[in-house]
Amino acid sequence: MTLEDYEALLERQGHACAICERPYDYLRPLHVDHDHGTSHVRGLLCAGCNTGLGKLGDSVPTLWKAVRYLLGSPPYHTRRWQAAFDEVDPILRVWRRADNEN
Repeated sequence: MTLEDYEALLERQGHACAICERPYDYLRPLHVDHDHGTSHVRGLLCAGCNTGLGKLGDSVPTLWKAVRYLLGSPPYHTRRWQAAFDEVDPILRVWRRADNEN
């Protein structure tokens, strides 16, 4: 990836981490996240989000299990977490539908 590619991607992401939206900081630049199998660049991530994905094996099923764990475990099982789930659930339904069509 060239510096120009990095800067263009940074601009498209609003100068923030693609996951947590932490603002870009020149002292702690965002990491280039990529698929280790294809080398396809997915986006720019802060160190924490990049490490988190790596620790969970870049696995969507494992990430989903982590979300369900957080939503279902006290003291997190509150209206605030249910609201977060309600916000994400329609997106997941679209993804599941797309997966079933393929």
